[in-house]
Amino acid sequence: MEDRALHDLAVRLSVLEERARGNAKRLKLQAKEYERRLAELNHAHQQQVERDADFVRLDKFDVHDKDMRVWQTEVRNTLSELQGRTAGTRSTRDDARAIWALLIGGLALLASIVVPLLLWRRGVGQ
Repeated sequence: MEDRALHDLAVRLSVLEERARGNAKRLKLQAKEYERRLAELNHAHQQQVERDADFVRLDKFDVHDKDMRVWQTEVRNTLSELQGRTAGTRSTRDDARAIWALLIGGLALLASIVVPLLLWRRGVGQ
């Protein structure tokens, strides 16, 4: 019976050793797979970093957008103010031109009536 017990122990030891070798082999394969996946992830991460370099980060965009809106408001207010000044000047200028036109037109009308009358009175037209 002792031989059989020794034999059983030897078989069990052999099975355990084989399992241990299999586990070690599986661990090595798993470690290689992890290395491969990690290399893939690192490469994908590097590609993503390169793609992200082409885009503006949201926080920087928000700051720029806020500055742009402030600038647009300032420009809009300045243009409105300038248009108000120009519109006031333009209407005064237009009024002055209209008065000059009326004066010149009135003088021309007066001259077209007065000059023939004066000439007729002096007898130039006879």
